[in-house]
Amino acid sequence: MRKKGVCFWLFISFFFVLHAAPSSIPRHHYPAKNDSAKNYTLYFTIDDGPLEGTPFIDSVFREEKVPADLFLVGTHANINKVFKGYLNELRNNQWFELNNHSYTHANEQYEYYYSHPRMVLRDMRRNNDSLHFTTTMCRMPGRNMWRIEDKRFNDGFSGEKAADLLKRKGYNVMGWDLEWESDSLDRPIQSPELLFEQLKLAFKNNDSFLPGNVVLLCHDWMFTKAAYKKELQEFIRLVKASNDIHFEWLSSYPGVTKKK
Repeated sequence: MRKKGVCFWLFISFFFVLHAAPSSIPRHHYPAKNDSAKNYTLYFTIDDGPLEGTPFIDSVFREEKVPADLFLVGTHANINKVFKGYLNELRNNQWFELNNHSYTHANEQYEYYYSHPRMVLRDMRRNNDSLHFTTTMCRMPGRNMWRIEDKRFNDGFSGEKAADLLKRKGYNVMGWDLEWESDSLDRPIQSPELLFEQLKLAFKNNDSFLPGNVVLLCHDWMFTKAAYKKELQEFIRLVKASNDIHFEWLSSYPGVTKKK
């Protein structure tokens, strides 16, 4: 009987020690889920300005107060006084970062342009000398190439050597993950609602250069009418109303090097 009594009290003591004392088993402490947390990052980029759509784009982002990156072409900025005025407006818009998209846009002769990598480099440098960018971001005309830190992506077209050269010379070569496409009349193809669904799917499926980060491409010449300006604004408002997507500038993209 005494043996059984000893065992009983040992069991009771062990039970209370086990439940009263902190566990010695390592545990991972996860933060409580915050349903309003913005877990995904959208980088809204617009190519080829300044052009006819610039005033509409400028007014939308001033009103919506979200960041965007514009990749500018020197020949467009210097073509006349009107476009030079557009450029000044963009410089005064605190919601924009202005980046390098080459001076000539390859004169639309991409195969020739990219067969001469040093020509590409000179063209980017000429654009920087003309427009005085404060970032190290560039986007290659007509090419979806990436060179960020040791990460790279080639789109299967010519330009790989040019992208490598730009990276060696200190550029962050930025591509894109999702495109707001245009038709033969330069009008947006996807509705704001469809584009938003595509964006959510890209995040969900990790269908981007870096998971959790999606770079969206569209073009200045898609927003030359009030109706298309409205579509741009509608898409931005859909993203702003989401619980898990926030806007950011490309200068905050993981791995991007800053200008010295």
